[in-house]
Amino acid sequence: MPDRPDLIDESSRRGFLTLRPRPSDKPVSRAPGPQRLGLGEKRDAVLYVPRRYDPAHPAPLLILLHGAGGEAHQMLGPLTDAAEARGMLLLAPDSRGRSWDVIVGAFGPDVAFLDQALAHVFERYQVDAERIGIGGFSDGASYALSIGLINGALFSESLHSRRASPRPARLTARRGSSSRTG
Repeated sequence: MPDRPDLIDESSRRGFLTLRPRPSDKPVSRAPGPQRLGLGEKRDAVLYVPRRYDPAHPAPLLILLHGAGGEAHQMLGPLTDAAEARGMLLLAPDSRGRSWDVIVGAFGPDVAFLDQALAHVFERYQVDAERIGIGGFSDGASYALSIGLINGALFSESLHSRRASPRPARLTARRGSSSRTG
């Protein structure tokens, strides 16, 4: 379990996510809507599956990170309409503590838990490896920026918001080494 420091590997301590999507020979078609992943007792992760998800076609994935004191499910509401319109999966993990690990100390348990949540999603859903994004609100935005930069080969987009609004105050979209801010 990622909450135990003795089980956090060196990759997690450096902020590296180790998993990548691969075509699954066992894609699962599940009921649409929000689904708890069942990876943690009190703090878990929620996956939102749009009605138009089709296991025959890889879907884009957006990872959403809450602010300090927040919870995963709070991140889904503002983006479910966009997820439905684009056939996009939304993954919202809970931080292991009140905020994200590097915000309160160093990388470790949250990176390991995010890897665990990604493993769950990649094993059960077809994800388009060219369309994976990460974003967040407040502390989650800072964490998304850090994780996004460290794992630039995984993420095609990065979105960050520092104010309480469903629309980002400052949008940063990045692909590879170039970036565009607006």
